[in-house]
Amino acid sequence: SAASSTLHPILAQVISLLYWAMLAASTIGPGTITLMAKGGADYQLQLGWTVPLASITAYVVYEAVARLQIDAGKSLGGALFQHYFPSPDPVPSTPP
Repeated sequence: SAASSTLHPILAQVISLLYWAMLAASTIGPGTITLMAKGGADYQLQLGWTVPLASITAYVVYEAVARLQIDAGKSLGGALFQHYFPSPDPVPSTPP
């Protein structure tokens, strides 16, 4: 029907917006807001160069973590845990 065909693109946009809002909420918390407000009040636009630098750094990190999760099937925490706390080898098999 016509209603469902117009709902689908709208729903896709809402889901996309929710995804990016969740991503922003997971990286920007109350401490970050307080720190940015204090830095802006004290230094005004002198720290403006940090915004593109932080954005590029965050993109690189998120891209790497996404690739790790897709390729290895593990979260960053799971991969770090496996790297630093490897499970012991099972009982060695006896040669035939």
